[in-house]
Amino acid sequence: MWRTPAWTTRRGRDAMKGNQTQIPLLNMAANPPILIVWHGRFGERRWIEFLLSPLNVTHAEAGTPMAGAEPAVIHAVSTGNTGIPKDSEILQRVRSDIAAGKKVGIIHLSDEWFRCDTSWYKGAAFVLKFYYCSFVSHPAIKYLPLGCPEHIAPPDKIRPASERGLLWSFCGQRKYSRIEMLKALRKISPHRYPQEYISSEDYQNMVNDTVFSPCPMGNTTPDTWRFYESLEAGCIPIVEKRWTIDYFARIFPDACPIPRFQTWGAAGRWIRNHSDGQLRDRLQADILRWWASEKAKLCTQVSKFVVERFEKHPEGSLTDWAPPYRGVAHTVRWVAELCRYTTPRSLFARILKQSGLTSIAKRK
Repeated sequence: MWRTPAWTTRRGRDAMKGNQTQIPLLNMAANPPILIVWHGRFGERRWIEFLLSPLNVTHAEAGTPMAGAEPAVIHAVSTGNTGIPKDSEILQRVRSDIAAGKKVGIIHLSDEWFRCDTSWYKGAAFVLKFYYCSFVSHPAIKYLPLGCPEHIAPPDKIRPASERGLLWSFCGQRKYSRIEMLKALRKISPHRYPQEYISSEDYQNMVNDTVFSPCPMGNTTPDTWRFYESLEAGCIPIVEKRWTIDYFARIFPDACPIPRFQTWGAAGRWIRNHSDGQLRDRLQADILRWWASEKAKLCTQVSKFVVERFEKHPEGSLTDWAPPYRGVAHTVRWVAELCRYTTPRSLFARILKQSGLTSIAKRK
């Protein structure tokens, strides 16, 4: 469901600063001008601009004539889930800037399935990337939390958890671990799970009136827009963790207070045990304070990473980068990575879908 972009309003542009987030200031005199070239329209743009807001940054859309003198360029590129052709204009522009001796950074959007060929990173000063993948690793590659999409604007005022009408809510496709989530929580009321299309306004109102926001994993990883939408709306997100990886503890290593469970049955029992309104309000306040602090910290960390990587280039850069696996070895490593994030039941459903057996069974 697509909603009216909040980016077109001042409130939307400033929304990432909510909950008393203090934007850190860096020494602008020490930061060279940086040009970000956006190769498309991305839901993550507002979040990325927020993270880089302490820097001396200007923005340009792909195809805009350039003076050619910009010393440091960041290309924001979405490769989709299968990659982009090696002869595409986007990659030609990235290679051309690297060959011209410019300091080039990359923001790699998408690649949720870890399928994309990363050989085009070669020569870049750094890469900012979403969706943590353990076998795409280098000191010059920094993983970012997915963040709240630009088409969601946080409320002007966050209501206390004790004053909200819905104990939990969810809006999304019924698949994979979401099936387990819905089964475990369906008897906990009041709740809302719209199974038909709802408007942007209706969705926003629903989230703003929700106490606990279950955030089951997306197609491949636990990192989804819903998690950050819930944080900005003042909900208490509930996320999954696996015995192979505690995803949110990894991307937020400093005392992450988000409730995380290995099963949705355990999550349901936890919700029932948190029936006291004051207890919910305290937990909500703790999470809001943590998220405001975390956003400010991320601004500092990401901005310093960019400045330091540009300053050190080519030392420590991706000058000799090559994908660590190819062919069969990549396939085996790729499957192993996907298995880290899923439950046995979800894995079985995914295998059926990928093999085509699910569609055959439906036809019968």
